[in-house]
Amino acid sequence: VTTDPADQCNPDIALAGNGILHVVWQDHRRGNWDVYASTTSNGETLTRETLIADSDDNQTEPVIAADGRSPSRVYVAWQDDRSGNQDIFVASSTNAFASMTTLAVTTNPADQTSPDLAVDAANTAYLVWTDARNGQADIYGAASTTSWANVPLVLGDGNQSSPAVATAPGGSLLHMVWVTDISGH
Repeated sequence: VTTDPADQCNPDIALAGNGILHVVWQDHRRGNWDVYASTTSNGETLTRETLIADSDDNQTEPVIAADGRSPSRVYVAWQDDRSGNQDIFVASSTNAFASMTTLAVTTNPADQTSPDLAVDAANTAYLVWTDARNGQADIYGAASTTSWANVPLVLGDGNQSSPAVATAPGGSLLHMVWVTDISGH
């Protein structure tokens, strides 16, 4: 995927409805962690690497998902420390990130980390993450159809972390798993 001599890690992959395979990763070639993407239509030849998050701070833990529209809208989310803490950002594009819309989904001064994305059959993107705004780790989420409004999903005793989300094929049923230490381990 990449041959740059700097470190690259934390890849993720998504197949768009048009058969284009999208790959994202975090990359240290500019002296800080950035998010890059590339695509392939044949599974062998990748396009030029595209810088998704252009900041002198660190963008890490990228995740990617694509909807079924034509052209497909591809979403990339990551955690970003440009405001002095970790926030969740999302970018979306219909042209392999030649142009994109980018916004901060969270702005709370506590850390928001470990994002994950899924897109349902109605082309709604769902984003979940670990959120420390209540003084402990909880799970929050947002949807593209609600302007990425932050919604608490799993709150309560103990810490909830590392969420993963998926949608049922052809439907709108959302599935989520996470880690909890409520039982003491």
